[in-house]
Amino acid sequence: MFRILSLLLCASAAYAKPKILRRQDVAGEVVPDKYIVQLAPNAVLDDKLIQKLRTESGIKVNKTTSFDLDGLKGFTVKANDSAIDSLAEYSSLISVQPVTVIRAAIIPRQVTSRTLVATDGTWGLDRISHQKWTYTSRDFPNNQTEYVYNSAGGLNTVTYVVDTGIYTGHSDFGGRAVHGANFITAEGPEDKNGHGTHVAGTIGGRRYGVAKRGRLVSVKVLNANGTGDLSGIISALDWINKDVAANKAFRRGSVVNMSIGADFSQMLNDAVSALVKADILVVVAAGNSGADASKFSPASAPGACAIGSMSFYSSANAYSNFGPKVALHAPGFRVRSAGIAGPDAVVELSGTSMASPHVAGVGAYLMSINSSRYKGQLLCRQMQIVATRNQLKKDDGSALGNGTPNLIVWNTAVKPR
Repeated sequence: MFRILSLLLCASAAYAKPKILRRQDVAGEVVPDKYIVQLAPNAVLDDKLIQKLRTESGIKVNKTTSFDLDGLKGFTVKANDSAIDSLAEYSSLISVQPVTVIRAAIIPRQVTSRTLVATDGTWGLDRISHQKWTYTSRDFPNNQTEYVYNSAGGLNTVTYVVDTGIYTGHSDFGGRAVHGANFITAEGPEDKNGHGTHVAGTIGGRRYGVAKRGRLVSVKVLNANGTGDLSGIISALDWINKDVAANKAFRRGSVVNMSIGADFSQMLNDAVSALVKADILVVVAAGNSGADASKFSPASAPGACAIGSMSFYSSANAYSNFGPKVALHAPGFRVRSAGIAGPDAVVELSGTSMASPHVAGVGAYLMSINSSRYKGQLLCRQMQIVATRNQLKKDDGSALGNGTPNLIVWNTAVKPR
């Protein structure tokens, strides 16, 4: 359950008046009349303050989306512009800003351990387990896949899927996927969109997944249309941070996958960096704007492992964001995974949303087979070190450029002779 802060707001002359941001001051689409209020580090929130805000300013505080994440503290309010102006008198606030919209990073649909070799998976699994790999046929590789992997991959790890939810009854999960937390109050925890289920299948599905023995926890932040907002996502990351801390002793590692994106948000980046600081591997989609990833969040967050999308021709997709903020590339074009139409449903999707879970899966996989070597905070860099190098090009055959690393994620498996 999401823990509510039981706190008291204490005014202090040590802090300046808060910075009040308006719609024109933030990038991207905003949720009407919804604001995030950031508290000073020593400030606290309780029912007395909530009542005061309601009576004096007509401001309604949403306690279910309050958060306290490594010094990033705050809450969400529903209010008009005139009511927000009154918050300028509270010296224990740092800032007040409109809640921005977050979306799934997807391209419209196109239709005892030992080393094993699976031939019923996807081209993406094939690609991440082979450093020498060619594909020249223009026919989609239906039965031409060979996934080399350690059978213990994912064991005793947990990956949090921050997305539209997970269809936990899908046969590919074998009971390893559960509902964790839901921040879309108008819907239940089930996946009404399919994006989150597809992502989860790539991370840890029995047939379509990288880390086939890993546990998957749904953290629902996007609705049936694939949209959510900043306040819900920050609250979700706060929930994850607390859940990891409570269960850390029982795991080989924890991973967060965020196949979502929005325009640059310092607050979202700070929340992501707080999880990285807690030794959690946070893998995020680089974004599908064909632009510099530094302009988007959470791709630009310090410590986040931002993933670009590639096709089976070993080319970086034109839609994939680029630049030095991109850590690795992974298969993101025409990826098959679990769907929500039924327990055996299969869906093919494209986007950096599909690339990110390949890397999240590799992260969980590596933690499970060697937890003493592969650590959360360092794991993105470790995956860069062992990655397949200098095999990527642009769709037109030219070099990547723009400071984009020419690295493809590799699971380090070697096919038995």
